[in-house]
Amino acid sequence: MMRKNLLSLLFAVFIGLQAFAQDKTVSGKVTSSEDGTPLPGVSITVKGTTKGASTDANGVYKISTPANSVLVFSYVGFTMREIQIKNQTIIDLQLSPDAGVLNEVVVVGYGQQSKKLSTQTIATVGSKAIANRPVLSPQELLQGQAAGVQMVGSSGLLGANPVIRIRGAASITGGGQPLFVVDGVPLNDGTLSGGQGGGSGLNPLLNINPQDIESMSVLKDAAAVSIYGSRGANGVILITTKKGKNGKVNVGYDFNLGTQSVANKIDILDTQQYIKAMNDISKDEGRVSEFSNDAIAKIGAGVNWQDQVLQRAMLNSHNLSISGGDDKTTFFSSINYYDQDGVVKNTGIKKYIARVNLNRKLGENVKMGININSSLVKDQNSVDGLNNNENAGPLNSALLYDPTEPIYTSDGVTFNQSKNLTINNPLSLVEGLTSNNETNRTIGNLFIDFKILKGLEGKLNFGSDRQTARRDLYNSTKTLNGLSAKGIANIATLQRSNVLLEYTMTYNKDLNKNSKLNVLSGVTYQYFNQNSFAGIIRTFPSDVLGTNNLGLGDTNNDNLTSQQE
Repeated sequence: MMRKNLLSLLFAVFIGLQAFAQDKTVSGKVTSSEDGTPLPGVSITVKGTTKGASTDANGVYKISTPANSVLVFSYVGFTMREIQIKNQTIIDLQLSPDAGVLNEVVVVGYGQQSKKLSTQTIATVGSKAIANRPVLSPQELLQGQAAGVQMVGSSGLLGANPVIRIRGAASITGGGQPLFVVDGVPLNDGTLSGGQGGGSGLNPLLNINPQDIESMSVLKDAAAVSIYGSRGANGVILITTKKGKNGKVNVGYDFNLGTQSVANKIDILDTQQYIKAMNDISKDEGRVSEFSNDAIAKIGAGVNWQDQVLQRAMLNSHNLSISGGDDKTTFFSSINYYDQDGVVKNTGIKKYIARVNLNRKLGENVKMGININSSLVKDQNSVDGLNNNENAGPLNSALLYDPTEPIYTSDGVTFNQSKNLTINNPLSLVEGLTSNNETNRTIGNLFIDFKILKGLEGKLNFGSDRQTARRDLYNSTKTLNGLSAKGIANIATLQRSNVLLEYTMTYNKDLNKNSKLNVLSGVTYQYFNQNSFAGIIRTFPSDVLGTNNLGLGDTNNDNLTSQQE
């Protein structure tokens, strides 16, 4: 039996060596079928395997592959080809442009253009890549979808404004965020309200339902963004929402339900490890340790403060849409509800969004349309009411707080505060802080397209972006330390609006088979206005009265600020 197994093993090794010996090196050059130019970066893979290579700057490639295998050549914008190797060792190949991709229409600022004719650097994320992705904000749809676009979270808080960089940082001292344009309306720069979201600010696109988006185009080069002036210096992200189509009425509904939790908690000293470390320090310094055997027995397992402030959070969203139309009128409307709890207790966000897009033909030469998006966003964020800083929040406190300290004092109600630490009891920062933020926002535009002469078209566009935000924060007596021992109430409000009026004209003419002329001219007027107010009142007789009646605080110490721009 042993001899038989040995022979089988030798036979298998022989077959494997024979198969390995049959591998051959295939090389060649890949060029374009249109003009014969080399194509760099063409992907060459062995079908059915992970083995692959790519062409160099001259379109040349080399790959080792088993005999009789199939090579797959693929390149963005060109038709994929599969080649059977057989006995060939040199395979030169021409790839043909994919007409479907090149003829695809992309948004290029004030107008549209086919990819084939566009000389601008544009990355487009279409509806197929966007569909059925339960994300909180539209920016998340760009992750891994657009080359040269980096997006990272600026904060762990729900709704915080993410950091987006297009082709790296463009400014040393100024902001690096791109300009967002929704259905032709440039949005207000910056965040909705300073201070919300732990200093990072609330995401300015929270009011846009990701399921309403038809495409997102990222304009990256100078030629693409110059039309928007200095605001486009960091790139421009054009968002086009869905429109109705001629045909029967379509009704869509989708529902998402899920949970989320912290995947990996920070590894810190547990109670026994902490006691041992403190005892070692006391011994090295020649002091008597405060952790006697009786004290250690009383402490027991101690407190894992991360477990106290974190939770398994629920997420659910509902989206209902209706679209349709006929030869003259098309429409798209939707209603969206989104509810997500944060992994930190007492945090979460709710969104209510409604949209109506309507297009109507007024004869052969005139078309008009209206796009309206209205939203209400409510969020809760546990940040420190005094510093407005995540570094003073419950997560930071949970990592630094003494695990031997109990959660409550002997009465079982009052939060225990360490006499040796200047930071607050982590759970008191969760349950002792009421932070309610509410933002109403409406974005809309009305446009009229009309043909003047053959090839000459005009467009009049009127847009508006109006928003109001209010933040109510109460730092209760449960947080005890410092001024917050008697309660602090903070109210901040913001009113921001901009009005857009623009008129553009475009002229298109086919000069010959290979040449086209496109001319764009126009004028744009946009007016911005902002009003803000902030007030702080300290010292309340009780938490209940402080939350509901700010007039009962010590008004002699009021700190009020207002600003108009």
